[in-house]
Amino acid sequence: MNSLNDLIWTKNEKIIPSIKRKLLEIADWVTKDLEDMVEIKDIYFTGSLATYKWTPTSDVDLHIIIDVKEKICDEPVEEYLELKSKLFNKEHNIFIKGYKVEVNMKDKETKLKGKGIYDLLKDNWVIQPTKVTRTVKDPDVIKKADKFKQKIDLVVTQKRSLDDVESLKKEIKKMRVDGLQKEGEYSVGNLAFKVLRNSGYLGKIFDYKAKLIDDSLSLESFRTFFTH
Repeated sequence: MNSLNDLIWTKNEKIIPSIKRKLLEIADWVTKDLEDMVEIKDIYFTGSLATYKWTPTSDVDLHIIIDVKEKICDEPVEEYLELKSKLFNKEHNIFIKGYKVEVNMKDKETKLKGKGIYDLLKDNWVIQPTKVTRTVKDPDVIKKADKFKQKIDLVVTQKRSLDDVESLKKEIKKMRVDGLQKEGEYSVGNLAFKVLRNSGYLGKIFDYKAKLIDDSLSLESFRTFFTH
């Protein structure tokens, strides 16, 4: 793609007003039960739909940046906001022009090279996206993704331990974080991560982890119990 998604953006690369209003409405709804404890600093539209490399599977990434006015809970603020965001996304299926809205509440926004960030309150770009040539079909991206696909397959087929799963998850996370820090959104590491996610391989390792935990917490499985 060499242009922004015309379902979301005008020809002047400003967000379509009706979409901006709806996203602000969503942000207001998400923070409604926290309004006495937090203050909204910024509301950003970011992610691949704020770039020239959007795809049919892209999400509308709505980032709500807040200041905490009074203590919300005993756990760290970042962890609470992450949990609150995940719960909202799990409970709601909100779509803008056919793209699912993913809400992320946080206390600050990470501003990386090549990452498009649009300020919905000021109706302007914080960071304008850049046109790049690297895509998920880049040979280096495919090679990196295939390497981790093989590792995931080995962990699952060889029935490795939970420690092995956690170690592999950390390795995948490091690949993505290192890529984002060094080259931004279109780094080999971040694009390889997206390949793993879109191909179902991240889901595969998470499902296997869940099975290991379920097995460890079970005394006897249903099937085992009734075959004795």
